[in-house]
Amino acid sequence: MSRTPKLTEQRPFVVLRSTVGDAKLIGYARVSTREQNLDSQLVRLREVKCCRIYAEKVSGTKGDRPGWSALLAELRPGDVLVVVRIDRMGRRLAELVKSMDAIRDMGAHVRSLEEGIDTSHRGGRLAFDMVSVFAQKVRDDIVENTHAGLAAARARGKMLGRPPVVTPARASLCEHLRAKGHSLRAIAEATQLSKTSVSKALELAAHLRGDARQMALPGTAAPATTEAS
Repeated sequence: MSRTPKLTEQRPFVVLRSTVGDAKLIGYARVSTREQNLDSQLVRLREVKCCRIYAEKVSGTKGDRPGWSALLAELRPGDVLVVVRIDRMGRRLAELVKSMDAIRDMGAHVRSLEEGIDTSHRGGRLAFDMVSVFAQKVRDDIVENTHAGLAAARARGKMLGRPPVVTPARASLCEHLRAKGHSLRAIAEATQLSKTSVSKALELAAHLRGDARQMALPGTAAPATTEAS
């Protein structure tokens, strides 16, 4: 593959091709600003022998990503979309889930080098669901809400003990994974909860579903009803 041509507003993405790569491996590299460099991602994608790499400079939160759209249009059954990190595919949970569903419908797969994920395997599909939930960076919102709740509890003179294992955030995560078809055992292993705690989390999710502010992740709709067993 040749060196990356300079990307501009008129040429926001480029396709790099290799005659020695694996025809089924399609790479995607992205940085958010003109000042950032694509080189480190391109090196990793070349190391795994991608036959084509779609490289672009555009924010992951922007709806218009021409390089990404061109890549999806070229995917065929059996192809493997390779990224260095899952967040290169986008930063919004709803967008990641939509893209993943579209790729699965094509009969293609996703491989993330940094997270060690390969959705052609069952464990990889579960790992992707886990990472995509957290890739939206909801931690700041959870921390802010937690601090506000603790402050209110202290103001009421309440003694604060050990935090509960099953929280609304964990309940939302468990229900999201359950809706994806994962078993209670798989969810327990992935979240490091016991099966009993997972069942309690699903019950809590069902209880809180009527109040999306307490449970739903930002940018997502309230979870759909799922069976707890």
